[in-house]
Amino acid sequence: MFKRKEFKYLRYDEKKDCYFISQRRQFNSDFYISKYNYERCYNFALEMATNNWHRPERPDGIITRTPNQIFADTFTGKLGECAVDQFLHFSNINREELDFETYERGRWDTFDLVAKTKSDSRVTLNIKTTKSKGNLLLLETKDWDSKGFYKPNKINGVYNFIVFARVDFDLSMLMKEKKILLNESISSDKILRELIQKSGEKILYDIVGFITHSDLIQIIADEYIMPQGSFLGYNGTLMDAENFYVQSGDMRMSWELIKYLRNN
Repeated sequence: MFKRKEFKYLRYDEKKDCYFISQRRQFNSDFYISKYNYERCYNFALEMATNNWHRPERPDGIITRTPNQIFADTFTGKLGECAVDQFLHFSNINREELDFETYERGRWDTFDLVAKTKSDSRVTLNIKTTKSKGNLLLLETKDWDSKGFYKPNKINGVYNFIVFARVDFDLSMLMKEKKILLNESISSDKILRELIQKSGEKILYDIVGFITHSDLIQIIADEYIMPQGSFLGYNGTLMDAENFYVQSGDMRMSWELIKYLRNN
């Protein structure tokens, strides 16, 4: 199994009233999301945003998302799930099929992804995704109890690992530049596809690393927390809700996950 790991707190600048990342991991990838997965992610995100099935705000959040913001966030999140799935596939790890079924608001899929060990045991993965420059895994504090149980998933709320993925694509920024991000209704299929095609429909991905369930309990107990309303980095990114955090440079390496799955 995995030895106990030490994590570092964010640096807080009292004068600027802002938190800064000190442990980074560079985006590094030559792998693209497949065309097949790209289309599945697009259709999934469009259906979720069109039917308003994603919650527009976080449990204690102060920002309400528009349909286009929901589409961008959902599309990015699903790309991350496909990135991890492809990473495991290329590493010759068996997995269960990704779930692309859409659910009404208040219902979740049980796990983001289930991998299989050498002995065919099921290993449950929760996948978090950010953009290529992101270096902070964020977990809303209201969603987790002290034992690392994900409260919205009332049946199976314990994940073996939380995997952090990045995609070299910022749909929210493209929407902002086109001045449609804050529209009250979802943009047309034509407009959305034109925006995404600016990336050439070739989206690089990077598997940053992961934490174990024991790591999560440690992070919760030691209160690695960014308060709601606090700011991150020189650009002053506002924290919409209170979050537990892990810096990318502190995460376990992705190859350690592959080694674990191959040897158990």
